[in-house]
Amino acid sequence: MEPDVRSERTAVVGAGFARRAARLFAVELLRGARLAGVGLLLVATGLLWMGQLALIVGLVLGIVLGLYFLERRTRTQLAGQAPVGSCYRARCDDEGLWVSGPTGESTTFYAALEGIAVRGDVALVRMRSSSVRRFMPAELFSGGRLAELDALIAAARPAR
Repeated sequence: MEPDVRSERTAVVGAGFARRAARLFAVELLRGARLAGVGLLLVATGLLWMGQLALIVGLVLGIVLGLYFLERRTRTQLAGQAPVGSCYRARCDDEGLWVSGPTGESTTFYAALEGIAVRGDVALVRMRSSSVRRFMPAELFSGGRLAELDALIAAARPAR
């Protein structure tokens, strides 16, 4: 393992981080709901066939408004938990990924991590056996560090 992945990195939350992280959360939620979307499409097709256009419009409007308010609530929570100027630190050790941020610090075993996705300046850390998602500044995983961390996560995965 490269010494770079074990060195501690520091990143500061910039303006707009909570908005971008909340939007990423909404996109991830939509990606995870693909099967539900297919089911909704089948229901909408059936309702349209029965002449229930108003019900279809109501369903679609409800889903869109629900996602909008979920994204707003997530953005408000993230802005409160990690205001502009908050400092994050991360490093990899023998056991897992250690992260320290404005809400505390933790070590997550590599085997418990599903992966890390970077979109712009936001990193989304996914846990393997739960729906837990953690957002942090992407610069913690820049400079080839993400590829090295992905290799550590892959090596810790249980054999199937």
